[in-house]
Amino acid sequence: GSAVVFKPYSVKGYQISRTRTVPNTEVVVNDYFAGEGGLNIATWGNSFEVAEGLSLGVNANFIFGNAIDENLIDFRPTNFVDTRTITDVAYKAFTFDYGLQYQYALPGDYFLGTGLAYSNTGNMNATVESYQFTEDAFGALDTLSGGFSEERDISIPSEFKVGLSFGKNHPQILNPAWAVNADFEMYNGAEFVDFDGSAPLQNGYKVQVGGFFTPRFSVKSWERLPGYFNNIEYRLGAYYEKTPLMLAGQELPDYGITFGLGLPIKQRNIAPGEVKITLVNIGASFGQRGTLNNNLILEEYLSFYIGITFNDKWFIDYKYR
Repeated sequence: GSAVVFKPYSVKGYQISRTRTVPNTEVVVNDYFAGEGGLNIATWGNSFEVAEGLSLGVNANFIFGNAIDENLIDFRPTNFVDTRTITDVAYKAFTFDYGLQYQYALPGDYFLGTGLAYSNTGNMNATVESYQFTEDAFGALDTLSGGFSEERDISIPSEFKVGLSFGKNHPQILNPAWAVNADFEMYNGAEFVDFDGSAPLQNGYKVQVGGFFTPRFSVKSWERLPGYFNNIEYRLGAYYEKTPLMLAGQELPDYGITFGLGLPIKQRNIAPGEVKITLVNIGASFGQRGTLNNNLILEEYLSFYIGITFNDKWFIDYKYR
């Protein structure tokens, strides 16, 4: 099979401020730090069944986007001029993922599956533009020396993933009627080298468990029940991540729960043998990230997502139409 995917890869967004006093003076300085932007990933995935129940796959990925970091040194309300530094980085890279999946059929349409995936190290191109200027309450005044614009490289770390799945198939649908899954990811963050030569990350990992079910196909007595809600795919999961970040000697864990729905869109005028399945996927995750140790920040977040899945069979050679 083949698949095309476009989704966010990473997101940057922060605003931090602090107040300090210049040593041996009474001058008060306000420091402002802000960042925004993010990366997207476009993936073309292909899988091939090499033996009964055994499939191999490869993904070709194009990662692109930009991120901006801004730092303001604000001397107001004194008569000093302020200094603003802006760094704008445009990213792009081609990467590859390799995978193996085996599914063992059990009696009664049940199955047991396992999968492995590996992403090798690579380089990402970064076009870095950095500049500094002074400003007052009315706007920019003068550009300062020290700015630059140049091409640099970033070392992307490798990743390894393994997963287990147990569920039940149904002859009327392509996807399982229900399944429970467990995944483990290992991220070799120590291999990461930023465009400035720094290596700020450590190795991390992520554990995820979850499951889904479609009522109509999961319970035999519900197969003939009418109603749209009987055909929705309901999803629930939980995760814990040891992120590759460390601040003030403290690790920053990330954990939470996820829940979502797969909303089917009815297809019309489908010929015999055709398979056209479209799902509108909506979901949310609620979690915590960080720690309060050493005066750090514990962040609570609620994230929402929406996506569309087109699951069609192409290149069918019809004898009758």
